[in-house]
Amino acid sequence: MSRKDKPPPPRPDMIWSGRFGRWVDRDTRSAERRSKDEQIAASVEADQKRLVAVLREAEAVQAQQGNALEKAAESVALSVLHALVDARRKADLTQVEVARRMNVSQSAVVRLESGTHSPTLSTLSRYAAAIGVKLEVRRIA
Repeated sequence: MSRKDKPPPPRPDMIWSGRFGRWVDRDTRSAERRSKDEQIAASVEADQKRLVAVLREAEAVQAQQGNALEKAAESVALSVLHALVDARRKADLTQVEVARRMNVSQSAVVRLESGTHSPTLSTLSRYAAAIGVKLEVRRIA
């Protein structure tokens, strides 16, 4: 809003604030009160900067923990998968037979057993059922 566009002040003692784009009352605070308010504002600004830094650090820690948790879950899934593959071999079943029992292609079983990706619990459960093994998941504690 340009100076020409602004409306006249509601009261003669008001001043135009370019910051707020409207008429505001003059600052009637004492110099001491103004100084205290500025100190409080500076303190709040410093606290905000500190809080932003703390939040960024917490986000970084959370991301690291999330990555560690994902790696742990992947490791558990792969170790279960390796145990199931060993059970398939002991049961003397071929990948083709397991694929037929799971109603998937043989290449899907090859991809699953290769461990190139972390299988879901339902996929592991289907694989276990196909080789005649019971997969049981228990919550500890």
